[in-house]
Amino acid sequence: MSAILAVFHRDGSTVNPEILNFMLGASQYRAVHGQHIWLNGNIALANQHFLLTPEDQGLIQPLSSFRVRSC
Repeated sequence: MSAILAVFHRDGSTVNPEILNFMLGASQYRAVHGQHIWLNGNIALANQHFLLTPEDQGLIQPLSSFRVRSC
């Protein structure tokens, strides 16, 4: 069973990587197959991998996709 983590600072302040690492350390047992972190200013996403099925092999999380809509 994998774990996910999301941090969003509504005030726009930057996410501190040390706090993110502290939070991920609380569930380190879920990161049997590694972890990935994505940081962008006031938003952070992380996934700790515990692969259970063959389909999970090679999967990289967190997925991110950005589209810019013109108004």
